[in-house]
Amino acid sequence: MSNKIKSNGITLIPLWKKILYSLISLLCLFIMMFVVFLSWRDLISLVYLEEKIYFSWRIFLICFGFPIVFHMFSSVILVFFIKKPKLYISHLFKFFTVNFFVVLILSIPVSLYVDYKLKSSGYLTCDKKSWIAPNEYVNNVNLCH
Repeated sequence: MSNKIKSNGITLIPLWKKILYSLISLLCLFIMMFVVFLSWRDLISLVYLEEKIYFSWRIFLICFGFPIVFHMFSSVILVFFIKKPKLYISHLFKFFTVNFFVVLILSIPVSLYVDYKLKSSGYLTCDKKSWIAPNEYVNNVNLCH
């Protein structure tokens, strides 16, 4: 099955490709939702100042940069199954893109501020298991490992 081209230049995508791309987008959305769920759990531990807190700039970026990822994958599904792309899709994309870059710029200063505030509140930093692991803050050194 090859793609057929209409007279006005719009490429028609076969139904099986639409379904395949939609399923891949849904799978990516579910994986991202799981990652965001785990990151929000770490942010909630920060809000409640629990005994163990995991935080880094990546957690902040994942939680607040998720709307643009969600919009991109959901737009793929919407565009495939509606006849005419809606105008609001481009407006939402512009809004989420600006939001993403603001969050990207703010993620490092917010991480430094949280690190300073937690250390000044008496939290201690545990040794990292790897260089990409988030910082682990604890009230008691015995909680580190």
